Amino acid sequence: MLGTKCPSWQIDLVEARTRFAQLNLRPADWQEGGRHAGFFDERLSYYGSLLSRMSETRACAAAEEAFGPDGRVRKGWMKQQ
Repeated sequence: MLGTKCPSWQIDLVEARTRFAQLNLRPADWQEGGRHAGFFDERLSYYGSLLSRMSETRACAAAEEAFGPDGRVRKGWMKQQ
């Protein structure tokens, strides 16, 4: 979602796949009927609402702060294009 709102940042798919593998998460886990579908749906709804009120500038800052090279949530999850 941040990547859509802020096109200058994108998810690092290699990092995402690595992290999901470490957590033993597969796409079926977050898809409808999956063991974590409810959690992912709730998070997507929450962050979708939050991001809808952010400017592109703020979304880009949030991407870097949370998921950039020194990210507080997950380091290296996103990278600048």
